[in-house]
Amino acid sequence: MPNINYLNGQVVDPEIKRADVLVFKVPVDDERHIHFEVRSIPFTGERAREWLQRRREKRAREAANRAALVEEVLRGKLHLNDIDPNRTDYVMVEDEIAQTGQGKIPDRKHEHLGGSDTGVILLRKIWERELRALEEGQPTKQWIYRPDMTPTYPDS
Repeated sequence: MPNINYLNGQVVDPEIKRADVLVFKVPVDDERHIHFEVRSIPFTGERAREWLQRRREKRAREAANRAALVEEVLRGKLHLNDIDPNRTDYVMVEDEIAQTGQGKIPDRKHEHLGGSDTGVILLRKIWERELRALEEGQPTKQWIYRPDMTPTYPDS
């Protein structure tokens, strides 16, 4: 399922004190995903263009060794604490360690879920329903959020 995060707060950048950041991680297949990021920064014009250029260059340098760092951590040859937390892609390194460490998504055809898996079952059914509607050109569920909505829990 696509993973979407919205952050508003401090970022690892000495020029920016706060930023709005929207991140999408969209699966490509069972082993890969694409990372999209939208960032609202507090300046415009030439200063923004210069910042963006520096950021792209730094991200490219860091991306060149990200996969190797992830592999080293997963092999136990490197610890996350050994990686510079000021990297612009530090959170991506953390995410890739967690995602890659899970391995390929297994075939779930012969899976036997139990009573404690009702949440997993419900999410999978909703996901399948929405994908089927999308594939058939049908409208998908129009989800709404109301501020007065509160979670309910069964009596313990």
